Amino acid sequence: MIPVVADPAGTVSAFEARRRNPVNLLRGAAVSAVVVHHLAVYEGTAIPYLSAVGGQFGVQLFFLISGFLLAQSAGRRTWAHFLAGRAVRILPCYWVALCVAGWLLERPQLPEHVDEVLDFVANALALGHLRPYGLFRFDTLFVSWTLTIEWTWYLALPALAWWASRC
Repeated sequence: MIPVVADPAGTVSAFEARRRNPVNLLRGAAVSAVVVHHLAVYEGTAIPYLSAVGGQFGVQLFFLISGFLLAQSAGRRTWAHFLAGRAVRILPCYWVALCVAGWLLERPQLPEHVDEVLDFVANALALGHLRPYGLFRFDTLFVSWTLTIEWTWYLALPALAWWASRC
């Protein structure tokens, strides 16, 4: 388990204790680094050094946190429950963002031909970067590559764990 702030009097609820963990501080640092980088790229507002490396640092920190949380989760619940929980947490927001960005950018959201259905489904499941042609047609967010990497890792890890147990 992730250590939380000590509360000898027992006045902190379990919800509050989970929100006070050190991982949230790291998440905040990662978000801030990515935001600073994007401000420099899209708005021209630069903070020396952090604007140049912040995006890379933030994304790598997110991946590091994901790996840590994967290891933490492995002993508490099945892989199927973990994947279902991640899907429920990530995909609805992703779908809203896809629709809003598609509408604002006037980009198509639904396949027009049968040969585009697989690209559409891959993009809808945040796996669009595994089907590069589909990116030109359906990717409206332009930053969903991080989700593709995250999902690929989630899906590959059980196979890697199985393989490692055989060696």
